[in-house]
Amino acid sequence: MCSRTRSLLSAYSDSELTGSEMIRIQDHLRSCPACRRELEQIREIKEHLAVPLPIETPLGLEDRILQNVRASTSRRPLSLGLRFRLVGTAAAAASFVFAIWFLPYGSQERTAEANLGEEMKFEVARDEAYVAGADPLGGRPMVLPVSYGGGP
Repeated sequence: MCSRTRSLLSAYSDSELTGSEMIRIQDHLRSCPACRRELEQIREIKEHLAVPLPIETPLGLEDRILQNVRASTSRRPLSLGLRFRLVGTAAAAASFVFAIWFLPYGSQERTAEANLGEEMKFEVARDEAYVAGADPLGGRPMVLPVSYGGGP
């Protein structure tokens, strides 16, 4: 049990374990003085590491670092090959988006227009027959539904 407990003591000291693991280690620590000593050593080390060490930085270090950062991040012009690759990639992405977004919609729209065209042809033929006042197939007066506007 001690080797398993010792491997978890650092996490235990930071309360990073589950509740059941914390209780199991607490129980073990009550009966094991060696693990208690190791836990105390871990806590002391963590306390020492938590205190920042005072360090004197050389005069002008911050300015030199900022100058180096600015110099390294200055914009270099893109090479011609890289420009063509970027433009090609952007064009391919735009084509893909266009194909996904607009093509299915356009085909549905064309089908709807074709169906609407057939319906419109029927409506025009019916209206012409009404205006003529005769059944287009039999030569007799046409009978119209009431919702269409009445009969002759």
